[in-house]
Amino acid sequence: MALSSSRLPRASAASGTGVATGRVAGMPAARHSSADFLAFMTRLAADYGPRRELHVILDNLSAHKTKAVEAWLAVHRHVRFYLMSLALQLEL
Repeated sequence: MALSSSRLPRASAASGTGVATGRVAGMPAARHSSADFLAFMTRLAADYGPRRELHVILDNLSAHKTKAVEAWLAVHRHVRFYLMSLALQLEL
């Protein structure tokens, strides 16, 4: 008997890897909302500090494109977001 995907428990997580160090940062979340994403990014930005540039490759999820995310990004000038399709073109 096949299980319906609507009956399976769902979980979401955000994660990042430091390319130079291999350090992995992650944060589980009940869902993947803009608020959850910003909580992760705030923690990540604090861990790395404002003097280090952060380059973040994102998928096309709507939670990554809200006005709250745009406002956060305007304050955190050392963080750069790239959409996955553009990142592939730039060969990052």
